[in-house]
Amino acid sequence: AYISHDGGDNWRMFYSCNVPEAFEFDPVDPQVIYVASRGFLWSEDRGSGLTFLLRSADQGRTWRIVYPDLSKADTTFHPVQSRELLPSQVIEGVQDGTIQNVQVDPSNNKRIFLGMAPLETYMSRGTEAPIWQAMLVVSDDACSSWHMAAELPGRRVLGLFPGAPDGKPDEVLVFTEKSGALVDAVRGTVTPLPLPVEGIVCVAGGVGTGGTVVYVVGGSRQGNSGVFISRDRGKSWESAS
Repeated sequence: AYISHDGGDNWRMFYSCNVPEAFEFDPVDPQVIYVASRGFLWSEDRGSGLTFLLRSADQGRTWRIVYPDLSKADTTFHPVQSRELLPSQVIEGVQDGTIQNVQVDPSNNKRIFLGMAPLETYMSRGTEAPIWQAMLVVSDDACSSWHMAAELPGRRVLGLFPGAPDGKPDEVLVFTEKSGALVDAVRGTVTPLPLPVEGIVCVAGGVGTGGTVVYVVGGSRQGNSGVFISRDRGKSWESAS
């Protein structure tokens, strides 16, 4: 991955362990940046790889791994790649997934949400992945510890929207390519939401004057596609094509 501190005139490369998949800038502390790197199942040319979350507290000058906890790793294996092993077989308590989405709760920046997808072989593009569920993993103590809050239908985590300011403090809105849900990050309860299309291609959103605004782009072979908008945190949708 590359970083610039002068608006793009000069760039510096830094090592993110594996291919970088997601970036997140702490909305409260401008010094803090997160980078997630890809995890993958065994393949002949690469072995199997662990997913990592790296954190910088000095605007990207130095980095440390905050997920998973490498102190729990089996030291007989290289911490980045191994041979034919799942992450849970290398490090105690790690989820067998890859981080695709990282969000810091703007109302409590000690709470970090990770959207994790099922592992695939490195070049499979999803065709060889087992039918596992996507996962929401949460830290409430600035990455010191992690717990799985929920499993969700789907194999891609396309969007995470924390609850504040117009939702419940512990609630996060989660979208995969085939589901939408409100998840209580503390209790682990999942409230499914209606989707305007059968399959979601991408999700984006932010805070408008009346609260959270979410857009989804849908694509379906049956013709139910286009852009849709929700202004009530996914409870109802209207066409915006």
